[in-house]
Amino acid sequence: MSPSTERSTECSVTFRAATAGTYSVEVSGDGYSVGSYSGTLVVVPDDHGDTPGTATGVTLGLSRASNLEFIGDVDYFSMTLVAGGAYTASTTGISTTITVYDPSLGQVGSAGYNSRAFTATTAGTYYIKVSGYSSSSTGAYSFVLIQ
Repeated sequence: MSPSTERSTECSVTFRAATAGTYSVEVSGDGYSVGSYSGTLVVVPDDHGDTPGTATGVTLGLSRASNLEFIGDVDYFSMTLVAGGAYTASTTGISTTITVYDPSLGQVGSAGYNSRAFTATTAGTYYIKVSGYSSSSTGAYSFVLIQ
């Protein structure tokens, strides 16, 4: 092909391995093109836990830089709260959904869009799940829990 008709396509695939092991990637063309290609494997670490058991502890009033690294990623944060305290969990950056769980992992009210106000009905560790507002949301955001 001459340079004026040569096609070039960039592609990326995000994949989260469910278990440790060896995985394969198949690369194929459109049936008409031939030529060389190159690929790079980038391991992207997840910045915050994906379950209450792996939640990142936060300090009241301090903002935490965060990122939903891949489609379907969720981040959990935790903090020990006092009974009767009124709190607001919020994010800035990408559009997120915030869901709050009490110490027994029961959902506290409904989920909120970028902000969720709630009252701690019992003392203990509460968990806040941040997920993308849409099923394909990824990107950077900041999280903060205030009273």
